[in-house]
Amino acid sequence: MKLDLWVRLNITMVDDTKISGWTKMCGKHGLAMYNKPFKTLKPIVNDHIDKMNWLAICNRWGETNQIIEVNTSKIKRYVIKECVQPYDTEEEYYAIKEWYRNYMRRRTFLENNGQ
Repeated sequence: MKLDLWVRLNITMVDDTKISGWTKMCGKHGLAMYNKPFKTLKPIVNDHIDKMNWLAICNRWGETNQIIEVNTSKIKRYVIKECVQPYDTEEEYYAIKEWYRNYMRRRTFLENNGQ
């Protein structure tokens, strides 16, 4: 199962230039993409930007040809517009979707029953 996450960012640089594109974040971020408006994804993106010196921005998710590299120390702010977690097969997509549905049911049950 692929757990890498592609995130589309609208970035405002220190000199007020604007950049928009996709960046790949490696690692296990399975649940973060499901929570809108990306409140749990924001700290993950912050951590990713802090660890990187240069952020590769691409036109489309899954594309390896970068269109620009952004110096992370020059980023003033950013907004997460979209995120995608690619899957190898359609069966894998539906298995993850079913797992997440069951996870949310258990979590809701526990919250409602005070556990």
